[in-house]
Formats: sequence, structure tokens, C-alpha cells
Amino acid sequence: MTSIKLLDRESKQILEEEPPAKNALVWLYKDNLISKIARFLLAHVPFLGWAYAQFQKSAYSKKSIDPFIEKYKVKRDEFLASEFPTFSDFFERRLKSCARPIHLDEKKLISPADGRVKVIQEKTFDVKGKNFSLERLVKDKNIAKKFENGKILTVRLAPQDYHRLHAPMDGKILSVKKMNGPLFSVSPIALKQNLSILHENKRVLLEFETYAMVLVGATFVGTIHLKVKEGDEVKKGDELGHFSFGGSMCVLLLKEGVVVEEDLDFPEGEVLIKMGQPIASI
Repeated sequence: MTSIKLLDRESKQILEEEPPAKNALVWLYKDNLISKIARFLLAHVPFLGWAYAQFQKSAYSKKSIDPFIEKYKVKRDEFLASEFPTFSDFFERRLKSCARPIHLDEKKLISPADGRVKVIQEKTFDVKGKNFSLERLVKDKNIAKKFENGKILTVRLAPQDYHRLHAPMDGKILSVKKMNGPLFSVSPIALKQNLSILHENKRVLLEFETYAMVLVGATFVGTIHLKVKEGDEVKKGDELGHFSFGGSMCVLLLKEGVVVEEDLDFPEGEVLIKMGQPIASI
């Protein structure tokens, strides 16, 4: 798989997306010794991500902003700020409130982020011998049991997306857990090779009563910035935090009885979604 099939939720058109650095990803996630060594070093050596992050925070990176915006057709009129001193500032940009209206129905959960949604049908997978399970994802038997009969959604954020995360509905944060790990890519190219990346990568768990969010770092995303803590009460749409530069993912765990919106079930690929749009109902 070298392209990703997407259903545009608004236009209902089926699109194909070429992931950034597609050829490098295809090579990096081949099942051969050289590729395995290369992706291990990229994921496990913090200096590589740190050095890249420092460049993105430097004034030299500013010249790459305009070409990036043009290439990925990012909407400038949504930006809260008109100028960005570095690419990192652009990547972590805030949007005007009117750019992402919040669906107000109190029985609806909204998407916590812009991205590409995938509905996961099973809780235990075996992909090329690489086992993945809900318990390994959250590292907590009680939390895994709480969500074992519910649905799992993944919201994959591409580098061109808005990278701030918001509360899907009103509620209290019951627990926060930070889990260290490597920084493998979460592109479908990588996940097809090894779905266990989701429970290996560096991640943060935010547990609520009806749902939980697992924020998964990825290549060059060494930091997940949180604005909230255990015990905080949040309102639907409140900002919870943001990712630093790179691709990343939010895994949304839903309790049994929470119903996913029908138009998000697209087995052939992923569904394009925006923060604030309805994603499930209680």
C-alpha cells in the first residue's frame, strides 16, 4: 500500500492521499535487516528527533512554511495568527473559533482533533505475528476491562493538520497516565506492517467516565503537551493539549453502548474529519 484511501465526510467523495515521505516510509517499513535497523535507530535515538525539532524551532525553518501551505492547501483564513516566526509555531498554530464550530448536542461526542478516522472492529489483533491488545495499549487491567466491550476509533493526524486536541464532551478527568516508548511512524504504511506500534510508542492516557483518549506520539513527535491534569473538569471543545511537530494519533476508547456515527464506518480506508464534528452518541 503506497497511497491511502480516504472518504471525505463533507463531500462524500473518495480520495487518495499520498503520505509525506511516502517512498522513505515504504523502504523504512520493509521486512529486511537494513530497514529494521534504520527504523529502530530513528525511533529509539532521542538525539535525532531533538536535532530535527531544534531546526523546526529555528528562524531558518520559516522559509518552508509557505511552500508547505501551498502544497497541502492549508487554509490561511482559519489561522488565529497571521505570521509564524518558525515552522514549529506554524505547526502548533491556533485556529479562529469559527473555523471549528462545536456540535452542541449534549448526547454527542465530538472529534477531539482534525484527522482521519478509522473504526477498529476488534480488540485483539495479530498482524504478521505482532500482537496488539487493549490492555497493552493502556497498561491498566481495570481501564482495559472498562472499555473491552466498546468501540475503538483512531484519529490519525497528518503533518498538515491542526494539531491541538479538544475534549469530546463534558466530563471529569479520572486519571492521567504517561507512558514512555519509541517514536515509530503511525502512518497506515507502518501500521499495516506492525499494529503493535500503537502500544509501543510514547503515549499519554486521559481517562473519562464514558471514554478515554490515548495520545500517541510518532516520528519526530517527542513531546505531547498537556494543559490539563487528573481531577480537572472540562467542557466539550476545551483544549486539552497539543502535539509537537510530526505525524501523530489519538486513539479514542468508547464504553459499551456508545454508538459510533454510521458515516464513519469506511472499511476501505479512513474518513476525513474535523475537530468539533460529531463522532458518536451516548
